[in-house]
Amino acid sequence: MSRAICLVVVSASAVILVAGCGSSSTQTPNPAADQRIATDAQLKLSDFPSGWEQKGSTEESKNETGCEGVGAAQASASAKKTSPDFEHSDELAESSAYVYSDVSGATQAFSRLSSERTRACLADAFVKGVTSEATIGKITSGQVSMPPLGDERAAGRITIPASAEGKTVTVYLEPVFARTGRAVATVMLLNFGTPFATTLRDKLATTVVDRLDAGLKQTS
Repeated sequence: MSRAICLVVVSASAVILVAGCGSSSTQTPNPAADQRIATDAQLKLSDFPSGWEQKGSTEESKNETGCEGVGAAQASASAKKTSPDFEHSDELAESSAYVYSDVSGATQAFSRLSSERTRACLADAFVKGVTSEATIGKITSGQVSMPPLGDERAAGRITIPASAEGKTVTVYLEPVFARTGRAVATVMLLNFGTPFATTLRDKLATTVVDRLDAGLKQTS
């Protein structure tokens, strides 16, 4: 892969990976407990195979995507948290968790996050981050299958051809969303050349959902 393309895309990944910022709702009767649930659900370096590295330890440097569905999901959450970035070779991964005061709020957030409109916005955010350094080809977007997970789940795949210095690589941006009870898990994945490994994708998503589910059960 062209080093120039790699550097351009990695620098743009902070724009694409869903940031854990935005205003909080105080509707929940126990915001501290909900924040603990969101924090404990995040991916850790130990969740990844050997060779992966953690990049950064806080979410302070992350940027918002500017996507309406993401912003609405963040703003209506009673608690939220985003993991550090994790990186291995041409792969990037990050998780976020949003906890809501009730199931209805989580269901609405899941619908917004997993929509075709949000996928299109994520693609636009990526393009804005790299067009000064790379030429972008025709972008395609759709949903891909995944095994049952939580109460609702959706996996997307955005395929982005990027060219720089006479080299072209296909970038795969794969957002995964799952709702369990009154919480929503997101796992954002990015890979160069080939889609992100399905087995690892499902393992990471299941890990976040299981942690959310365990935390919710402790407070029920």
